[in-house]
Amino acid sequence: MEAKEENVGLSNANFEEQYVADVYKSISHHFNSTRRQHKWLLVRNFLDSLDFGSTVIDVGCGNGKYLDFPNLHMFGFDLTEDLLFHAQKLGASAHKANCLSVPVRQNHFCAAICIAVIHHLSSVENRIQALTQIARALAPGGRACLCCWAFENNPKRIKGEKNGNWRPIPPSEGGCPGDYYVDWHLDERYTKHRVKEAQELPHKGRERVRFTRYYHLFIENELKELCSHVEDIDQDSVEEVFDQDNWYLYFSKQK
Repeated sequence: MEAKEENVGLSNANFEEQYVADVYKSISHHFNSTRRQHKWLLVRNFLDSLDFGSTVIDVGCGNGKYLDFPNLHMFGFDLTEDLLFHAQKLGASAHKANCLSVPVRQNHFCAAICIAVIHHLSSVENRIQALTQIARALAPGGRACLCCWAFENNPKRIKGEKNGNWRPIPPSEGGCPGDYYVDWHLDERYTKHRVKEAQELPHKGRERVRFTRYYHLFIENELKELCSHVEDIDQDSVEEVFDQDNWYLYFSKQK
């Protein structure tokens, strides 16, 4: 078993790098193999509702599975180069950027999506900053759809807490309600890239490698509260929808 790197608290500037960015660098090829085809229904419905030829930014596009809508001009940004490689291999317009600083013109895009990204940000300030960046990129009246893991009635969380793959982050490490360490068990075919905190685990007679990711699970109205701190967002347009263990957030930019 490899030595596990000492944990850093959530307030440490390196926390998201250690428990999000570095992990996805190491699991990217395995992650891609599990995120190729299936598109979440509410995201598909949102994209299908847009006018023909709309320009759309996907903040945290991963392997680009939402960048192939033929009637839209899609542009993706992600921090993980190996996931961008898979998106670019499919011909998508995908570029490296952090969701906290998206290098696009303001007031430009007709719509934006940000799927399974905000729950990896470990502070309220960073979550507000990401929402600010998305709203900044939208043209006046432009629409956004975001999706984050939900705390309420989440069977994955309940099962994960029982088997130890989901662990609430204690206050002694800076954890708040909803903050979790969530394990990813890397298939042995993808063990070329590892981060320091990975641990080798026995699994059906084969070597497995465990990586620990950070998640914040949102409760009802928590995303709405974040929106209230972003001046560009039309507060009357903000809506939350619960579906399939996720909270969806919809909003429009001020006209």
